[in-house]
Amino acid sequence: MIKQGVNAMKKILLISGVVLLIFIVSFGYYFYQLSPVSSESKKIEVLIPQGSSGSSIADLLSKKGLIRNADVFKLYLKVYNVKGLNYGKYILNTNMDVPKIIKTLQGKPVADKIVISFIEGYDIPKIAKKIANSTNNTEEDVYALLKDESYLDELIAEYWFIKSDIKNDKLYYPLEGYLFPDTYFFENKDVTVKDVFRAMLKQMDKVLSQYKEEIALSKFTIHEILTFASIVEKESLTKSDGDLVASVFYNRLEKKWTLGSCPTNCYATRTENCVPKKVVPKYQSPYNTYLENMGGKLPVGPISSPGKNAINSVLKPVKSDYMWFVADKNTKSYFYVTNSEREKGIADLISKGLWFD
Repeated sequence: MIKQGVNAMKKILLISGVVLLIFIVSFGYYFYQLSPVSSESKKIEVLIPQGSSGSSIADLLSKKGLIRNADVFKLYLKVYNVKGLNYGKYILNTNMDVPKIIKTLQGKPVADKIVISFIEGYDIPKIAKKIANSTNNTEEDVYALLKDESYLDELIAEYWFIKSDIKNDKLYYPLEGYLFPDTYFFENKDVTVKDVFRAMLKQMDKVLSQYKEEIALSKFTIHEILTFASIVEKESLTKSDGDLVASVFYNRLEKKWTLGSCPTNCYATRTENCVPKKVVPKYQSPYNTYLENMGGKLPVGPISSPGKNAINSVLKPVKSDYMWFVADKNTKSYFYVTNSEREKGIADLISKGLWFD
């Protein structure tokens, strides 16, 4: 009898263990299916048709690659008795989990909002023009805020990456390089310049926070990192280009050479559509990296808004022996170790009709 009781108890424990294991696995599977499909940020536009059911919305989101499992999404709607999913255009993100997606779909569609896209490499004048064209603000409103000393002091106190460097009177614009280029959504055209800047600075905070370890180990200040990245942004069109461009500039700085960057010269002279033939080498400006006294130095401040790839190229540099680079009129880049190699490369591009001129 005792032996039978022990065996019965073992069976009960075994069955209980199996049931518990199945429950744990099922529970884990369920919550995994509610998690974001990716840790990377990728915005996806979704149009929810009027009269859509929760089931049809789940199928649409699954087709768009925004949720892991349509059936689990439907189950979630049923278990939590979710109501109030709206129709219209929404901008969702692959890094959103199911609860966040649902909360977004319960809010206003973006049709009621305004969308402003700032492209990598934009400078303050282009940002000001974009804001003026997209909101009820003027370009003068943007420049007026940038001249507001108390506002700049507030930013220095609020953001860890903004220091007194932005108050250098040699800078053309205090926040040049600090406003992260991305797509932003605002309630309406009455959004203030401060609110636009806040969104852009918040995103820059988010990006730079991913590199706090590299920033701490860098020989450059954050202002210099953004300055460096802004030049890399203007000098390159692809991530691989950016990595090699950054390596060229690192090599030049180490040898105390001037950077000789066309975009810094064009920024100094406020010349648009920068190409080598528009460069004024001896133009006196702390932005002009063609000047002899700029050997081994970065310009006084950023010349554009760098994106994440450019920032990454500066904070996680690749090694190379390159000291020169040029690009042809089709924007393909070429890198060289010596100036003689560079001159031969240019001659070859000219002979093929690929040089800028």
